[in-house]
Amino acid sequence: MKILVYERYDQQVQPLHTHDRWSVGNGDFHARVWFDKNAYMPGELVVAKLKINNTSTSRTPFIAITLHHHLKLCVQGWISEHTTHVHESVYSETFTGLPPCFYGVRWISFRLPQHLPPSTSLGPLSRSGYAFSMEFGMMDGSILNENFNLMPITLIGPQQVFQPSGVLPLYTAGAPLPPNVNYRPEWQEDETATVCSNETCNKPFSFFNRRHHCRHCFRIFCADCTSKKTTISKLKFCVPVRVCDSCYSLAQAGGVKLQTSKAVMAEYQHQLERAAQQRNQLEVPPSLMSVLDNVQPDAHHHHEHDGSSSSSSTSTSSTTYAHEDDDFVVVDK
Repeated sequence: MKILVYERYDQQVQPLHTHDRWSVGNGDFHARVWFDKNAYMPGELVVAKLKINNTSTSRTPFIAITLHHHLKLCVQGWISEHTTHVHESVYSETFTGLPPCFYGVRWISFRLPQHLPPSTSLGPLSRSGYAFSMEFGMMDGSILNENFNLMPITLIGPQQVFQPSGVLPLYTAGAPLPPNVNYRPEWQEDETATVCSNETCNKPFSFFNRRHHCRHCFRIFCADCTSKKTTISKLKFCVPVRVCDSCYSLAQAGGVKLQTSKAVMAEYQHQLERAAQQRNQLEVPPSLMSVLDNVQPDAHHHHEHDGSSSSSSTSTSSTTYAHEDDDFVVVDK
């Protein structure tokens, strides 16, 4: 017979957050990452929210997450004490990357392995802990991972945990992942454009007439049709960038987002409510519902109403999710 004793986790479970920015090619790469919790059980689903602002033309081919296990062993002798540190990667997964000049929100999820032993911090001779690392691969072969190298989490055995009051969950187990958000239009690939997108120009591209992307509509134009530059506050271009002639006035006024987090999350909330209503309707068979409709209320529990006919109503439960303002907060190093 084997007896397992789990340490009690007496901390509050809440989202884990980190952020950083890097200079990449002809722009910057800003990243903010939230994990839905700072403590998990083996086999549990992990959900991460990524908010990225890449002002460069560099593509991000992949995003990788690794779970690291750190073990500290201490051996005490009569004369001396010897400490050994063991570091190993116990899980890794690679996710689809991002297009050039991406600005928006991405949701990713993965499930922790079932066999992982819980963290331990009580014993004087051994300590065991876990940490996430995240890497953003770039087209030039560089890896962006500073400040994302070690994000500590606790792996706990089955037990009841507590969340701080007033903190909305990033994600609720069992619900579908929230939708991704694109603040900027889709980047037009160079191969798809052979002539300038300005219909009054239509100059064919060549070695001398090069392609240029408008940073508001992200279509491809020639140099003459993208000669104007301006900042675009709503798309988070804080330095003057190229825009086409048709977008210049709108971009100079701040630009227009393709999507907003509030609108996307509001639609997602409606979808969850409709799904909850459908589940409630499926839980009660129509034959049983007709019987329940014909049941008269107990005389001892009869309540008078305001004269309107009573009708059965189904209460639906919905979850409110926390999301930050659409504005991307840039934190200086």
